[in-house]
Amino acid sequence: MFHVPKTAGGHPRVVMSTLAVIGALVVGAAGWAAVKTSEPVAKFAARPMASAPRPPIVLVDSLPNLSASLD
Repeated sequence: MFHVPKTAGGHPRVVMSTLAVIGALVVGAAGWAAVKTSEPVAKFAARPMASAPRPPIVLVDSLPNLSASLD
């Protein structure tokens, strides 16, 4: 008669811990590679950003009349 031991295959927590450590190492290596290959933040911040031309400023002298016309 074949007898199956109760601890056949070892503990699943050892396998899951090993997979978690390997996963953390892969994520860390990917993050490190992304940081090393990206351009420095100072270069990115120093670039001037193109902006759309703004319309000229119009001064409103008659604010009470404007308030009355908006109501």
